[in-house]
Amino acid sequence: MLSLPRPVWLVLQAAAWLFFALFVVLFMFVMASRLLPRNGGLMAFALTQGTRSELYLLDIDRNLAQNITDQGGLNWMPVWSPDGGKIAFMSNRDGNDEIYLMTTEGRDVSRLTSNVAGDYSSAWSPDGQRIAFESNRDDNMDIYLMDANGGNVVNVTQHPATDIFPAWSPDGQSLVFVSNRGEGMFDIYVMRADGSEVRRLTQDHAFESEPVWSPDGRRIAFMTNRDMDNEIYVMDTDGANVRNLTRQRSDDAYPAWSPDGQFLAFASNRDDGYEIYLMNADGGDVRRLTNFSADARMPIWQPGSCIFGVICL
Repeated sequence: MLSLPRPVWLVLQAAAWLFFALFVVLFMFVMASRLLPRNGGLMAFALTQGTRSELYLLDIDRNLAQNITDQGGLNWMPVWSPDGGKIAFMSNRDGNDEIYLMTTEGRDVSRLTSNVAGDYSSAWSPDGQRIAFESNRDDNMDIYLMDANGGNVVNVTQHPATDIFPAWSPDGQSLVFVSNRGEGMFDIYVMRADGSEVRRLTQDHAFESEPVWSPDGRRIAFMTNRDMDNEIYVMDTDGANVRNLTRQRSDDAYPAWSPDGQFLAFASNRDDGYEIYLMNADGGDVRRLTNFSADARMPIWQPGSCIFGVICL
C-alpha cells in the first residue's frame, strides 16, 4: 500500500477542503441566481410628464434612478444591445420620430434612421447585427430590418395591414409582431426573420399588443384587453396555454422578461399613476419598483446575468 509523507498528505487534505469550500460557495450563488433578479437589477424605462418623456436607468438593488437623456421632447421605447453596452430608442429631438443609439450612460448619441416618416419600436437581434423596427415610410405601417449601424433597410412584411411591435426570438430566427391583417383585429403573429412563413398565434375579438419572447424561447408574454382591462398574459410560442397573469382592474402593459426568465417587469396604473412593477413569471409576488409623480412605462432589463453586479454566471 502506497504511503505518502505526512507533509504531502496535509497539502492534499487542505486542497480537498478548499475545493469543497469553493463548490459550496458556487452552489450558493447558483441557488441565489434562481431567486433574485440578475444583472444587478439594472433596467431602462421611460418617464413621461406632459409632452416630455425621458429615459432613465433603474438600479433595483439600490432603488436609484438616473436620467440618461435629459433632452426634452419624446425619448422612449428603449431597447438594449445584446452585450448590454448600448441602448436604441425612439426620439423626436430633431423634429421627427427616429431611432437613435447611445451608450448605457447616455453618451455618444447617434441617429440610426433618417426618413420623413415615423420610425418606432426597435428590437435588437440576439447576435447584435440587426435591428427590427416599425415604420410608415412606405405609406403603411410595416416591420423593417436594418443593420445595427442603420444601413441596409429592408421591409420584411410588405402587407397592406398595420404591422407593429416586432420582437426577436432568442435564437434570432423568428420575429413575433402585432397585425390587424385578420378581420381587422390586432392579433399576434410570428414569422421567419426574412418575412416568410407567417403564422397567427391569437384570434380574439380584442386588442393584443407588445409581445415579448421569454429567454428560453418557450413562452410569449403580451398585453391584451380581452378581459375589458389591459392585462399581461402569457402563452406558449404556438399560441396554446394562454393565461392571465395580472387580473387587476387597471391598465397593465409593457411586459419585460428578466434575463433568467424568472420574473416579468411591467407598467401599471393600479396605484393611480403609471409605475414599474415586478412579478414572478407565474404572476405571483407582485411588488412596486418605482414611485414617481410622472408616468413610468416601457421597462426593459439590461442583458447579462450578474448577481449583485459582481458574480457572473
